[in-house]
Amino acid sequence: MDNRSQYAASEPGSQAAKNNTALVVGAQGVIGRNLINHLEGTGDWDIIGLSRRGGAAAGRVRHVAVDLLDQQDTREKLGSLSQVTHIFYAA
Repeated sequence: MDNRSQYAASEPGSQAAKNNTALVVGAQGVIGRNLINHLEGTGDWDIIGLSRRGGAAAGRVRHVAVDLLDQQDTREKLGSLSQVTHIFYAA
């Protein structure tokens, strides 16, 4: 994919712009859980929740158990998350 098509995919009104993917850091905390519930309720988001414990996938929500203080673990588990459009830090 060349740069033009990469930027075109994120232009307002394009199909790709309507598919938001949220990465919620601290997904098992009070704020993270409420944010996930809110985003899930809108129906416009695919959601990836990060926490040390992980969690069960449900609907458009999946969880990744990762220790962000471990550089190698972080690279291995998050290195392929190229679809993320928004990061919410709730840790």
